[in-house]
Amino acid sequence: MNKKATLILIFLVLSIGLLMTRNWLSYWFEQAQGQIDVLTNVISLQEALEEPSLSNTARDNIKMLEQLKDFGINELGLNVSDNYKAVYLQYGKPTLWSLSASEKFELKAYEWTYPIVGSVGYRGFFKWQRGKQEAEELARQGFDTSLSEVSAWSTLGWFADPILSNNLEVPPGEFARLILHESTHATIYIEDDDVFNENLATYVGNQGALLFLESQFGQDHLEYERLEKRLDDISSYESFMNSATLRLQKFYDQTAMLDEAQKLDKRSEFFEELSLELRAMRFNDSLRYMNYADSWRRWNNTNFTGFLQYHSQQDSINEVVKSEFGNDIKSYLKSFTD
Repeated sequence: MNKKATLILIFLVLSIGLLMTRNWLSYWFEQAQGQIDVLTNVISLQEALEEPSLSNTARDNIKMLEQLKDFGINELGLNVSDNYKAVYLQYGKPTLWSLSASEKFELKAYEWTYPIVGSVGYRGFFKWQRGKQEAEELARQGFDTSLSEVSAWSTLGWFADPILSNNLEVPPGEFARLILHESTHATIYIEDDDVFNENLATYVGNQGALLFLESQFGQDHLEYERLEKRLDDISSYESFMNSATLRLQKFYDQTAMLDEAQKLDKRSEFFEELSLELRAMRFNDSLRYMNYADSWRRWNNTNFTGFLQYHSQQDSINEVVKSEFGNDIKSYLKSFTD
């Protein structure tokens, strides 16, 4: 390579590096700006109780919050004491979006690498347009993508997390699931293993919420029964999706020699077949799953890698908690820090 070509190559490399650095810095500036906006525009729990835009359901969840936090600390060993002391009013609007991506013909999630937390299979945005732009760029590179609203997030104990007001407008069991899920992240976070981190938080959120409602209301109460039915549906859906992901990966192996257009046609047929199977299943909340089945034309691999990220290890975690810790979630979580 001659000197002129070498200088051109160096210039191009430096230009690309500068552009990447600017994009990286602008992203983190926007994230910091969004986080600061949330943290500096909160109201106290007492003020939230008097906030006219919140419903009675929201107020009931606020009143229940201290008992829920105490349960998380004392019965589950979670780190929640400094969190959820304030509310960020959303007025029904979304605050944060999450972008996920996957290989188009392989169940392999795209990963982003961050300081401290390592590699994770999603990227958060406080600005929807910024998320849309990155999703479009990944799509141009050949990835399946999904950009969706986030109901909550954890700063992993770095800041005191507020409650997003939209999250208050749900039944108590769903509220308990969310708070305990996010509190698990603030308690235990294993670098570069976001699949286990999310599965652990899902497990603790689900099972912990059921135990909490039992302690508050008893098993015969409407809210306990409502959550129990919801978790039964989730369990049935997990069984369906665990099988579906295995079949989908086998499908990709068998169609590897086809061109992209043929693969997409075949995949669409496969998704429709899965949707029909899902529609034939029995759920307590049949409308929720029928609506999802009917959306199969919008499915792509992120539907399946997203499921794996949050639900693929529920059976194995449950088996460990049951066989090695006598169904004691607190002892199980403590084993990570001993």
